[in-house]
Formats: sequence, structure tokens, C-alpha cells
Amino acid sequence: MNELFSAINLRPLHGLVADIGATNARFALATLDQGDVSLRQALTLPCANYPNLAPALTDYFAKTGAERPDFAVFAVAGPVRGQAIRFTNNGWAFSARDISSAFGFKNTRLVNDFTANAVALPVLRTQDLAHLGGPKEPIANAQAVRAVCGPGSGFGVSALLGEGERAFPLHGEGGHVSFAPVDALEIEILQQFTRDYGRVSTERLLSGPGLCALDGFFAARLGAPRHLTAGEVTQAALEGDRIAGQALDKFFEILGSVAGDLALTFGAEAGMYIAGGIVPRLINAIQTSRFRTRFDDKGRLSYFVTAIPTYAILRGDLALVGCGAALRQVADSADAALTSALS
Repeated sequence: MNELFSAINLRPLHGLVADIGATNARFALATLDQGDVSLRQALTLPCANYPNLAPALTDYFAKTGAERPDFAVFAVAGPVRGQAIRFTNNGWAFSARDISSAFGFKNTRLVNDFTANAVALPVLRTQDLAHLGGPKEPIANAQAVRAVCGPGSGFGVSALLGEGERAFPLHGEGGHVSFAPVDALEIEILQQFTRDYGRVSTERLLSGPGLCALDGFFAARLGAPRHLTAGEVTQAALEGDRIAGQALDKFFEILGSVAGDLALTFGAEAGMYIAGGIVPRLINAIQTSRFRTRFDDKGRLSYFVTAIPTYAILRGDLALVGCGAALRQVADSADAALTSALS
């Protein structure tokens, strides 16, 4: 029996993968073959159009005509507890067991979206990255850590320890740690946000809603109207609007400080990677901002972070690729359950 399952595990694996955030649910079929992940029949659906995952998934299969594979891996924007998720920034809630039962999957796995991003870091190529400062290449060390963070509808954090088959992703909710101001203006921002929101997390500033809140802060100081969406803020900033420009500049400064803090926390000598839905659209703006200056500004440990390269990830399907890379583990879990049942 063990020889049979070993032979099965050498075959290419096919599965459904998804990257589910507050705004969109991205689906695709993935094939994992000799460590390489390929995607096909991808479709993005707005979360607001569906009450929960099941009707969105039903619509995906109907619209694409995709076959239903044996396995599914979903990257989700929030903490996974007991293979169940209740989203932080939208109303969806579901469990892996319920989805397997409803759609006939042999095994379904839920992972945090930034855990999936971390798993996918080894597949990144030069063309998938924009250099944001520091050395061009990381320290060559098989045990080194790569960290990834990024703003979108929220703020995600993860890291990957080691290389190859021994690489291990870290799970966490680092976006919800407390915001730490580093200058007088940021202390003023913290005081105002505390009055507005109570406890102020990093995500409260480093996210689409956070960028809007920063824009509102600077608009209030000048008695000017605020921009209503993150898209309006970024577009106005790029067109030279003073208030939006201040908001975006401060956004990148805080992102630099937070990324540097995470690099220290994880010991991320193999690189700090910025993902999410905001930064890849603003590469020129972040490269000319004080992002890297603030990243390096760590007092007595500045020498440590200045040796760490920083990159923006340009691929929009990174979490889907990470889910595809996890298919082997999901299939192995199903095989182990079957072996136990047959023994």
C-alpha cells in the first residue's frame, strides 16, 4: 500500500485554487508538476455580488466550464482557525469541511493569503520583481528568511524559513499589531486616529481604507475636501494634488518603517518583499519616496537592515501560485486518511 501511494505522489496534481480577499475572489485550476505550478481557467468575481463562497464557486464552475478536481486550496484574507474562516473585511464565513461536502472535493485546505504568498516566493523571477532599494541580491544562506508584507484591503504579513522542501512558512496576523509613530507628525496622526477609531493597528493606516484616512487627516488640517477612495487618492497624488501627495508620501514612509521592523523581527536577510494590491501600481512613486530611508532607519541595528534587499512583487497571481504549491501536502493528507481507513 505504501508503494502505491508513493507512486501516486510522483504524478502531477490538479486542484482548484483561490485567492479570496475583502473585495475579490480569484479562482483558477492549478497543476503542480515537479515543483512547477501552472494556472488555467482563471476568473475573478466580486465578493459583494455573493452572500458567501459557495454561490461564488458555483458561478465559477458555471462560467468557466471547469472540471471539479479532487483537491482545493484557498488563500483567505484573515486568520484560519480549525480550517474555518470568518473574514475580517467582508461578511463571508465558511469551513473547509463544508466546501468539500458541497462540491465533492476529497480534501480542502484553507491558508492565510500571505502564507500563500510566502510559499510562492521561491518561484519569483527577476521580471516578477521591482527593486525598492538596498542590495540587488540577498545574502546567500540556505537557512535565511524571506519576509513578505503588503497593503491591500487590509495588511498582510508572513515569512518563509529556509529553502526547497524544507522551507517553512510562518502564519500570523502582523497587520493588526499596534501602530508605532516615529516622528511628531505621526504622533499627531496616532492621536487623531485614536479619537476616531480607538486602538490603532498598522492595518488602520497601511491599507486602502488607511490611505483614505490619511488623506482625510491632511485634508482636515487644511480645511479642504477629502478624496473618497484609495483610487482617487493615488490618482490625485500622481496628478500633483498637494493633499493626496502628502497622504501617499506618509503612507510609503510608514510602510518603510513597518517593513524594516518586520525585517528585524524575522531576521529577513534573504529579502523583504512587498505584495498586496496597492504598491505594484505605484512603483515609480514608492521608488522615489522615503520608503527605503525609513526602512533603514533602525538606530543601532541600521547596519543589519541596510544589508537586506527590498522588492515589490509585480505578479498578481502570487497567492494562487502558493496555493498550487501546497497541493502536494493537501493530497498527501487525503492519502494518509485513506490509508488509515484501509488499515
